[in-house]
Amino acid sequence: MNKEEKEIKRLKSLLSYNVIDTLKEKEFDKLAQLASIICETPIALISLIDDKRQWFKAKIGIEVDEMPKEITFCQYTIEKNELWEVEDTTKNEILKDNPNVTTENGIRYYAGIPLQCSLGYNIGTLCVADSKPKKITEKEKIALQIISEQVMVLLEAKKRNDKLIFELQELVKEKELESQRIIEKNSEEVKMFYDSISNTNGIIEIDPNGKIIKTNKLISVLLELTSNHLIHKNIAEIFDIEIINAKNLSKLIEQKNHLFQYKYDPNYIRWIQANFIKIENINGKIEKIILVCQDVTNSIQGQQELELAKNTSDYLNKQKDQFIATVSHEIRTPINAILGFTDVLIEIEENNTKMDFLNSIKIAGLGLLHIINDILDISKIEAGMLQIDETPFQLKEIVSNVFTTLKLKASDKNLKFLYSIDSDVEHDLLGDKNRLNQILINIIGNAVKFTEKGKVELRISERKKENQLSYLEFVVSDTGIGINENKLQTIFDRFSQAEVSTSRKFEGTGLGLSISKELIEMQNGTIEVSSIENKGTTFTFVIPYKVNLEKTTVLNERTKTTLDKTIAKNILLCEDNDLNQKLITTIFEKTNHKVEIANNGLEALELLKDKTFDVILMDLQMPIMDGYETTVKIRKELKLNTPIIALTANSLIYEKERCMNIGMNDYLSKPFSKKELFELLNTYFYQAKEAQEVSRFVSLNTLKEYIGEDAAQLQVLIESFEEHLHTFEKSLQDATIKKDYDSIRKCAHKMKTSFGMFSIYAKELENIERTSDLDFELNTSRILKPIQTQVKQIIEELKIIKQNEIGTY
Repeated sequence: MNKEEKEIKRLKSLLSYNVIDTLKEKEFDKLAQLASIICETPIALISLIDDKRQWFKAKIGIEVDEMPKEITFCQYTIEKNELWEVEDTTKNEILKDNPNVTTENGIRYYAGIPLQCSLGYNIGTLCVADSKPKKITEKEKIALQIISEQVMVLLEAKKRNDKLIFELQELVKEKELESQRIIEKNSEEVKMFYDSISNTNGIIEIDPNGKIIKTNKLISVLLELTSNHLIHKNIAEIFDIEIINAKNLSKLIEQKNHLFQYKYDPNYIRWIQANFIKIENINGKIEKIILVCQDVTNSIQGQQELELAKNTSDYLNKQKDQFIATVSHEIRTPINAILGFTDVLIEIEENNTKMDFLNSIKIAGLGLLHIINDILDISKIEAGMLQIDETPFQLKEIVSNVFTTLKLKASDKNLKFLYSIDSDVEHDLLGDKNRLNQILINIIGNAVKFTEKGKVELRISERKKENQLSYLEFVVSDTGIGINENKLQTIFDRFSQAEVSTSRKFEGTGLGLSISKELIEMQNGTIEVSSIENKGTTFTFVIPYKVNLEKTTVLNERTKTTLDKTIAKNILLCEDNDLNQKLITTIFEKTNHKVEIANNGLEALELLKDKTFDVILMDLQMPIMDGYETTVKIRKELKLNTPIIALTANSLIYEKERCMNIGMNDYLSKPFSKKELFELLNTYFYQAKEAQEVSRFVSLNTLKEYIGEDAAQLQVLIESFEEHLHTFEKSLQDATIKKDYDSIRKCAHKMKTSFGMFSIYAKELENIERTSDLDFELNTSRILKPIQTQVKQIIEELKIIKQNEIGTY
């Protein structure tokens, strides 16, 4: 194949994706954003290249949507089969005279990787660029390769979905035409009703005992059986239906649109939809029943295809979430070591210059962690699973910590950096202090970032008080660059900043304001912004908080947390990462506690057979045997009650509940500080907190986080939960009899809230929610049996909890 023929085939492959000149899609934008963040370049592009131009499906750092092919760098990348990196374009013989290089502030660095389709042709590129020479690491190159593969996964999925949608549309049109023909046929005179139905439907007449007494020609065609083969047979021999008797006959008549399987060929199932119409004599006695039958095989197959399309979409979403979780895990693990060792050095370092360096390292690490948390928060918000907690906190403590965190950046710019709280504002509140801290860091941090001179100020006042809620108004004002009036409407959009040049100058993900707005609205609050370009910006947000009638104890954050040295404890660390092993052992070096290390679950089990430990620090992701399986074996096979604290860099939905359900006692997310670790261990070492055998299903931990150790109130909630469970069982039975599958799914969805209150992993309920009508028809009892068994076990476990001391659970 010559070069011209190969190019023609490449262009055909490109056109088959039908993607050029399509609208923006956030999935591609996120991948370009991720490439820019990973490689730390201001420019990142996902482009498709035809015979004349390079068109950008996603772009970061440039304004144009396309450019002529002859001046692009990527025209050379698509001729390669691997990543092409140019560390300095001015020294590259191919690119040094390119107008994109010779122009002022032109491109000085370029790295591109071809996007290869399933037929082996390079249809486009993923590339990053910078205005200064540089070189990316091998890990960053691997990351670009992974992102390019994800781009092709999205393009292939889009191509398949477009084809499937077209086929489904054709099927729908065909069914609409078929339905229209049926309607036209059924518009005849009422006296011709039976004949009209008989012309378009299969008709079977049976006696009250189910014996077939008459059929029409269409049913013979539909079932491929002659009338002689059908007459005198029982209907139960034809369809998967029970033998008809007086008990179930009334139910068959009452219910509509019965769905039956008919196997006329071992390799092919035909689906028949039937309605039972009773014919009574003058005395009201049933003389016969007419079955009006239709072949709905095509509809069922169409439903299955739609289900497949939905599953494909769900799979892509899961792939996206898993990709984000994996990247965050890989980044959180080294960050944990960096921040941990930095804290250790800060504690022992006395040289002021070195302390400044260490604090700079810590600030940089926390900044990177902040970006990862933003990405995870977006994922949780999209999934609808980001939780708002309600715990006691002091307003002044939160504000003081925020200003302490941002004070260094403000002082570097010689900004006036101050806050004021009105005298009538309540300081002891109930709410999510961590989310308030996150919102203030985002908004005030933005104000400091975009203000070169003048001041940044926070004013807090009480807008109103009603229904035991204090509506606090937070006003953040600055004298910074301001926002153009045309951009105010989009300032809260994801990945949005005032101008492209702004993002290049001040950097940032563009996620902070979007997340802040969603967090404020999740707490029933509001936010608005006003700004004058080149004069300043004011953000005003209001959040209602409950007033805490019990005073909150303020902890001195600067006090170093220590472990009591009077009692030596044995600690088992299950961790495969060398850096994290070294960090934990370094933390405990100056205590008299002994740490032993297991590199995986099997090593941990061997150590536990011969030695006794006071606590187990359990990493969840380990080779050979992970933390989940290891915990199950410790509880069930070794029968040990040793407290187990989960350590993980993941931040997945339901992970904490899953840890508790399998037998762990607590959960600590990486990166964690020495203070957080010691505070948690002190709880187990010196407050006589006994490790209990965790229930197979039920835990009261979540409830106690909200209402404390109030045994009487816990008893009431347990009894209420029991009533919900019995009602749930009855609702499932009734809906199953009626074949009301939508009600079954709604019951399961409604029950998930109650399961969550008692920390019960709702996997079986989620399976029911995802089950289609067709699957219910085929396997109702098999599908419902697991949740019915689980409900019975939960009820028995609740009885045991009520009989024992509630505080021990």
